[in-house]
Amino acid sequence: MTRDSLLRQIILFDQPDTAWRHLADFPRLEDAPAILVEKSMLLHVLELFYRNLIDEDALTDWADLISHSDEIEGRSIDDYLYALANPELMGGLTQDSVGKIIMILQSEVAD
Repeated sequence: MTRDSLLRQIILFDQPDTAWRHLADFPRLEDAPAILVEKSMLLHVLELFYRNLIDEDALTDWADLISHSDEIEGRSIDDYLYALANPELMGGLTQDSVGKIIMILQSEVAD
């Protein structure tokens, strides 16, 4: 287990609570490159919400974390992160609104 693998677990909601607990065991490396969050990772997280495996608060907190972490690079999905971190701009995060984002992302990931 490495700091990078734990951050990836957090990004993908793969036992994030456990990953957060273990993250403190690894020193933060100042010169380590940030982990890139790709559109396929965002798609995975949105599908978790769509299938009711995570809730709106978890998704909003996730987007906030990605947006503000210097260890995680979310620049390629900045527009999505902004919308997810500010759900009131979208009329809330619903199955319908997230379903539309999923459709858009699926076409972008396929290209």
